[in-house]
Amino acid sequence: MRKANFYMPTRQRFYAIQSHWIAEHQTCDLHVRDITLRHRAEQTLEHQAYHHPVTGIGNRSYLEKTANQWIAQQQTFNAVMIDVTDFKLLSENFGLADALACIYSVGYFLQSSVQQYASVNSEPDDVCLFHVADACFMVLVKTQGPAHRLASLLSMLRTKLANTIDTPMGAMRFHVTFGVSDYPVHSVDYNTLLLHTNIAVEIALKNNQEVHYFNADDGAYHQRRLIITRRLEQALKHNELTLYYQPKQQLSDGRVQSCECLLRWIDNGEFISPGEFIPIAERSGLILVLGEWVLDSAFNQARAWYEEGRQIQIAINISARQFLQPGFAESIERRLREYAIPASLIELELTETSIMDNHQLASAVLMELRALGVSLSIDDFGTGYSSLAYLSAFPVDKVKIDRSFVSQMVDAPKQQAIVLTICQLAHNLGLKVIAEGVETDVQRELLHQYGCDYLQGYLFARPVPASEAVNLFN
Repeated sequence: MRKANFYMPTRQRFYAIQSHWIAEHQTCDLHVRDITLRHRAEQTLEHQAYHHPVTGIGNRSYLEKTANQWIAQQQTFNAVMIDVTDFKLLSENFGLADALACIYSVGYFLQSSVQQYASVNSEPDDVCLFHVADACFMVLVKTQGPAHRLASLLSMLRTKLANTIDTPMGAMRFHVTFGVSDYPVHSVDYNTLLLHTNIAVEIALKNNQEVHYFNADDGAYHQRRLIITRRLEQALKHNELTLYYQPKQQLSDGRVQSCECLLRWIDNGEFISPGEFIPIAERSGLILVLGEWVLDSAFNQARAWYEEGRQIQIAINISARQFLQPGFAESIERRLREYAIPASLIELELTETSIMDNHQLASAVLMELRALGVSLSIDDFGTGYSSLAYLSAFPVDKVKIDRSFVSQMVDAPKQQAIVLTICQLAHNLGLKVIAEGVETDVQRELLHQYGCDYLQGYLFARPVPASEAVNLFN
C-alpha cells in the first residue's frame, strides 16, 4: 500500500458480506493491517543471515546464494579468494580480539575499494565482495564484459593493499595472497569453485606468489598436500624424523667448530624434501609442533657432544611463527637448564622477514635471547628487506649470505658487488659473515678475498647424520 509517497507493507483480508435484502449485490469487507514492524524484523533476520555481524559484508551463506544464482543464470565469472596471511601472527602477538579488529579494518578497506572499482568499471552487481572466514574474503566478478576486468581488479587491489591500512592497533601493512578460479572452465558447481580457490591460495603460499590462477594440474597438488599432512602427523607421533648436520668452516684457519642442523624425513623409503613438507606444515599448523621437535633434538645432540668434550655450536632454523610465539625466549632458557649446556653452543637462525614483519616485537625477543647468551644470526640475508639500518638496531651476531648470490657471484659482477658490500658493511657493524651454498674453489677464493668469516656448502661437506658429522670437527 502506498501512502504519502512511501510504501507500507500490509496484510489484507477480504470478508464476504451476505444479506437477504441485498441478495442481488455481492459485497465484502476489506481488513488492512500494517505489518511494517514484522516486515522490518524479517529484513533484519535476513540481513543477519547473509551478512557478517561486524563488517556488514556479505558472508559465506550470501556467497553461496549469489554464486548459485549466477550459475543458474548461466553467467561466467571468476572467484577470487583473498587470504590475509598475517592473521595467525597477529592473533598470537596481540590476542584474537585485537587481531580480528585489524582484519575488520581490512574488510572495510576492501569493501570501499571494490565499491569504488565497480562504480567506474562495471555494473554494481557485477563485482561482489564477501567476508567468508576470519581472515578470508572472496570477490565474485562476472567475465561477461571487458576482457581485462579481472586483471584490472587484481591490479587495483594489489596496489591499494601495498599501502598501510589504519587499524585499532595503528597503521599496518598486511601480506595478502590471491587465489583465482574460473566458472565454468574449472568448476562445475559452487563447492568445487570454493575448493579450487582454496587450492589456488595454498599453492600461491607454497610458491611465495602473490597471485595464483587455478589450473587442471593443481588438483593433484591438493591430494598430495593432504597425504603429506597426514603422514607428517604420524611421523611426528612416531619420531620418524631426523636431523642432519652440515659443518661450517672458518676461513681464517680452516677450523670446523660449528654446524647447522637440517631436518630430514624419509617415509617408507621416500625422501620427502623440506621444501615440500615445511610449507605444508606452516599451512596446516604443524610448524609449531615441528619446531619444538627440532629444538629438543638439536639441544639433545649438543648435550651429547658436550658430554664427549666437544664444544660444537649448532645453528637451528627458527620459523617466523615459532619465533614470535609468546614465551619463545623462555622456552630457550628452559631448555638450556634442562639440557645443562652452555648457551654458546646454540645459535638461532632467523629469516629477515620474521624479524622485519614485526620489528618492535622481534627486537624485544632478540634482546631476551641475547641476554641468555645464545648466538643469533639472520638467514638468507639479501633476499628480503636487507635494511642495514634496521640490522644495526638488532642484537644479532652473524648474517648468512643467501646461496642465490653465492652461486652466481663468479660470473656476475653485480652479485660479486653485493657479496662484497654485505661483507664490508656487516664487519663495520661488528658482525660475522657466513656464506652458504659454496660449491667451488673459485667461490671459496673470492669469499676469502672479501673477508667472509665462514663457509658452508658441498665443497666442504654435505649434510650428514650426527655420527658422520662428528668426524669433520676439529
